[in-house]
Parts: sequence; structure tokens; C-alpha cells
Amino acid sequence: MRALTLKILAFAAAAVMTSSCLHAAPVDNEKMLGLAVALTKVTPPVSTSVRYKNPPADLQDGELLAFAMAHNPSLLTPFDGYVLKARQSGRNSSVLVCDRKGQIALIEDTACTEEPDLKIWQTNPNQPCDYALDLAKACAVP
Repeated sequence: MRALTLKILAFAAAAVMTSSCLHAAPVDNEKMLGLAVALTKVTPPVSTSVRYKNPPADLQDGELLAFAMAHNPSLLTPFDGYVLKARQSGRNSSVLVCDRKGQIALIEDTACTEEPDLKIWQTNPNQPCDYALDLAKACAVP
């Protein structure tokens, strides 16, 4: 009898912990798809800036975004409340959208492809806010 009670309590505890994790930070798929589309408007100016405006090689994240978006900072408006990062590697670049706390990666994109490259919120929902794209492969010229 005691063993059965312990098993029931263990099962109940596991069920509560699992369900609380599943509902802890739900991601609105429609909102993320909207951000993915908005991101495809941000990555081309970043790419153009990296390829043709010769920013300092150590310019990254907010500074690189400010440099690239100087002509149209309103493109960043959809990302208010999110952490937005940009990087450059040679003549390639990518932009990463992370959650509001800057802990979880959501989307990463580079302008050398037509659609958002990594919809991280779908494929790896707990990935840390770090770049995942291999720019040399993603932007390789066939």
C-alpha cells in the first residue's frame, strides 16, 4: 500500500512539473512568423553595410545594427522588447532575434537566402541566445 502511494505521488509530481514547463513560456507562433518576416527586411541593410560600407571588423550587435539601420531605424520597431543582435564574418552577416530577456534564441537570418534561415523557436525552442548559422555554408556561392 505504501509503495503504491509513493508511486502515485511521484507520478503526480512529475505530471505537475512537466505541465508547468510546457506552459511556462508559450511562444505565439503567429507572432514569431510575423517577426520572421520583419527580420527579412532587416537583414538586407545589414548585409549591404557589411559588404559595401566597410564597417570596423569588430562592430557587432547593437552597434552594427545602428550602423546598418541609420537610414531607416523604423525597420527595428517590430523587435521592440526583444533582444536583436547582428554579426559580421568577412563579407557575410546574420541577425539574431532572442527573447525579451536575451536568453533564448528565436530566429536567425542572413540576407544571402530568400527566407528566414533558422526558425529556432520551432526547431530548438531552448537554444541559448547564440548564433547558430554557419555563414560560410549559408552564403556559399554555388
